[in-house]
Amino acid sequence: MKLTKAIEEKGYFWLNDKQEDKIQGTLKVDKNGEILLELFGEISSSSISLINSDDMDYYHVNGIVDNKYVTLTGCYTRKFKMLFPSGFHEVLVSASMAILGVGYTSDEELLFNKVDFSFSDADEWFNISGIDKKILKNNESGDLGLQTVK
Repeated sequence: MKLTKAIEEKGYFWLNDKQEDKIQGTLKVDKNGEILLELFGEISSSSISLINSDDMDYYHVNGIVDNKYVTLTGCYTRKFKMLFPSGFHEVLVSASMAILGVGYTSDEELLFNKVDFSFSDADEWFNISGIDKKILKNNESGDLGLQTVK
């Protein structure tokens, strides 16, 4: 997925569907669609056990950026650092999908009524053109013309 411009939004995020345990963070989505969440703050003990786990279980993060909900799915921790003696943590999280404008709980099934997408430069990707050009002779006037056929 390519974006026309990168996204970088500050907000508050929480794990385990516990909005009362929200912490400050920055959501970053680069032009290539890579999703990173930088969290900084005091994290609850239940959330620490989830994001600092050695196994590669994926988890779910909700948040609010620019007064809108955001849901991050397929999350895993890339970096976890405890800043002593403050008790604050610095965490870098990767996500496979970001859904802007909606807050889903981790046990909700993601369902959509409609999905819109577009792409460009398909002719270059597949090295073929979607337009077949033929030069035709007009019988009445004798002039050559160009006809495009899709």
